Amino acid sequence: MGLLGRYGIGARVHWRSDKLVKQCEDWWWRNILYVTNLIKNCDEKGDCRVNSCLGHSWYLSNDMQFFVFGVPLIFVLSKFPKVGLGVWISVLLANISYLVSQFHDFVVF
Repeated sequence: MGLLGRYGIGARVHWRSDKLVKQCEDWWWRNILYVTNLIKNCDEKGDCRVNSCLGHSWYLSNDMQFFVFGVPLIFVLSKFPKVGLGVWISVLLANISYLVSQFHDFVVF
């Protein structure tokens, strides 16, 4: 018996961790590169979801991305206030335009 237990009857018993193991075998590289929250898989119906190996790995990816992009932006803002403010405003406008394009079916670029 595994840590998570099993379900089913007779010879067709499945471990509850089978799905997790399959996802880790398929998507392990996303966790190593910290891009788990950026890549979505869509099925035939058009339903898109993030397939990650571990449930908490989206937060690790998110935190690493904030660190990699946020620290240099704060450094530029502290050393060169006008340039840093321009960079922050351009990042903000790019983010808003991306969000608008995602929630409305038109292309911004």
